[in-house]
Amino acid sequence: MRIQLDSSQFRIAAHCLMLSCLYGIAVAQSSQPTAGLVAPSAREPDVFDVVSIKRSTRASWGGWLPRRIQVNPTALYCENCTLLDLIREAYDADTYQVVGVPRWGDGASLGDKEAQDVQAKTAEAVSREKMRSLLRALLADRFKLRLRQETQEMAGYHLVVAKGGLKLRRADSDRILSSEGPGLVRLNLDAIARQASLALRVKVQNLTGIDGEFIWRLFSSPTAIPLPDAGPVNTLAIWDAKLADGGLRLIAAKVPVQVIIVETADHPDFTASR
Repeated sequence: MRIQLDSSQFRIAAHCLMLSCLYGIAVAQSSQPTAGLVAPSAREPDVFDVVSIKRSTRASWGGWLPRRIQVNPTALYCENCTLLDLIREAYDADTYQVVGVPRWGDGASLGDKEAQDVQAKTAEAVSREKMRSLLRALLADRFKLRLRQETQEMAGYHLVVAKGGLKLRRADSDRILSSEGPGLVRLNLDAIARQASLALRVKVQNLTGIDGEFIWRLFSSPTAIPLPDAGPVNTLAIWDAKLADGGLRLIAAKVPVQVIIVETADHPDFTASR
């Protein structure tokens, strides 16, 4: 059954799909080696050499405060970041994996949200995983963060092939996607499940058993991107419709999730310096 969306929902669908896809691709690419990076030092530091944490003074846009994280071998920059954002970066986690974040740091309500601009630097080049380790030490020091990790069974979805079979086209190695229109990328089904997880904020587990890359469109239409306050949207309905076009479907299920449980956290110390 095809779900009909009105113009407002359709514009919001474009926004949700584009942001979740772009973020999912960025996460996947960030774990790959980057050409030209300086090799990590044999004696890697235990803490950042220079740290600056300031309150963000940037204006919000329609009740939404955009954030930006940039990481290179010697520095981490995070603009408009909440505590939740920093935990996600430090532990390479998705939002649904982090529980117990104080209300002031979870970003759920603009009025209760505290955002920081964080700059942290090392004297020598380090790996991306070491950079995350240094950020974890920073959170423990400046935010007094204490947490534990465990595996829990949580509500989520299984990604499976629909009755009619898979309809996604396989990505030929020599295919030039840009010639077929905007927003086309090569993704495997694990990456598509990750994008759905980011959008739905629950784990989507790929159970298709199908390998290889497929052509995937980042967003459904080049229509204008809506403002974040354009109104509620049924994200699950949007993803059901998009996956159905590719011969896939979601089945509600209990799935194992590696969970990060925040036990204590304080407001950051803006006066400290290093």
